[in-house]
Amino acid sequence: LRQVGTQSVSLIIIDGASYLGCSAVTFKALQKRSGIVISVNKPVSDLQDFLKKNEIAFDGWIFLDCVSDADETRKNAPNVRFLGSPKNLLEISVETDKLLKTLKDKTPFVIIDSLSTLLLYNKPDVIERFVHNLTGKLHEYNAQGIYMMIQVHEDADVLEIISQFCDKVIEITEKNIKTQ
Repeated sequence: LRQVGTQSVSLIIIDGASYLGCSAVTFKALQKRSGIVISVNKPVSDLQDFLKKNEIAFDGWIFLDCVSDADETRKNAPNVRFLGSPKNLLEISVETDKLLKTLKDKTPFVIIDSLSTLLLYNKPDVIERFVHNLTGKLHEYNAQGIYMMIQVHEDADVLEIISQFCDKVIEITEKNIKTQ
């Protein structure tokens, strides 16, 4: 990630075996900055446990939890917005836009964990439009975007489209890191 600028948008394609390790390295690189973590893969409580276990500070981060329902005990969790469903891309987009306006960092980040999960709930063309729209917002706010995705051959057509919107495409396997 050091090669990637703080105002660029990157697609990180990761094989399944490398996903957790790559996630830890990616989050660690962002720990001194403010930004938005769109959690589609797991509940924010699990993600925060993962971050703590890997000694990753997440002060200044706002989490959009697209997995958990906001029950009464979690509604007031600091820096967490519960959106409830990865199907509602409009809500994710609107909330991200609102939050980007409030971040004080000159170069905030937005990370999506993961596009693969969004593709389970939404049609590929809808995800392509969502990513295109979000990428435009990221450039407008001088924000860094990181789209994480597990490498699945069935998603090759979607990857081809989405990669056109990104400044960098990084492919990570157990044996190799390839940057385009």
